[in-house]
Amino acid sequence: YKSKVFSTMAIEQRLKIKIHNLLIFPIKDKEGNIHGVIEVINKIKEENSNKAYFNKNDEILLDLLSSNLGDFCKYSNYIESKNKYLNYYHYILEFWNKLFLKTSSSPSLYLLLEEFSFLMKKIFNSNEIQFLLHLNHHLFDIQKNKTVELGGLIYKCLQEKKIIYSSNPLKNKNYKINIDLPVIFGNKENELPNMEQLLTFPVFYDDLGDIDNNKKQDIMMIIQIKTKKVMFLGEVNGKNNELNQENKFIIEYISFLIQKYLSDNKDIVNKFKYLV
Repeated sequence: YKSKVFSTMAIEQRLKIKIHNLLIFPIKDKEGNIHGVIEVINKIKEENSNKAYFNKNDEILLDLLSSNLGDFCKYSNYIESKNKYLNYYHYILEFWNKLFLKTSSSPSLYLLLEEFSFLMKKIFNSNEIQFLLHLNHHLFDIQKNKTVELGGLIYKCLQEKKIIYSSNPLKNKNYKINIDLPVIFGNKENELPNMEQLLTFPVFYDDLGDIDNNKKQDIMMIIQIKTKKVMFLGEVNGKNNELNQENKFIIEYISFLIQKYLSDNKDIVNKFKYLV
């Protein structure tokens, strides 16, 4: 009750007990990363003593306990994370099977878009996707059946020929709301922001490009995904909001599968060339 750092009243209300003494300790792993907090409340009186308070020995004991718990949390989180990604690869395998082993229906661009949309919903909780074919130096919106203006994050992806990830598109100077998927800043007063994120990535032709001559591949399609699922690791290499490596590899792998499917079935893309 003498502490000026915080009031014990909130803890008493939560636990519905009277607090006589209290020791709060962080749960840290070997690297010092904090995974949680231990609250030790109301130490029992020791024998031959009328006093009941936490001392330095209790702090040392909790320090040892904290490091063990911290390391457990670290590896538990690591295993849980890996299991999550293993599930993602199962979804990707299902996607592969539906595209390449489905003999009951003829190859179809719309089959590809439908299965891809379903996959993105399962992995990234995506709620909106746009597919743009790159034909005759133009971008053709398959869903809206029309050519679109070059600009926004889509054009940046086309120019740089790499994955473009933006965790806050409204603050991105390249974002164009009339070209990219529209995003909303959905937060209420006194609540954390719930920003929709954009992930834009290319699909290449597999029969173009000469790696030995440093000749870059041409882009066949650009796909943009909108999601509220956080996909970055915070600050990476001094830059904020970098796409983490697991998600980057997933996107690259799926892009390769789409590339393979479209290259094996060139006719389903070629028919759109006459519309551009």
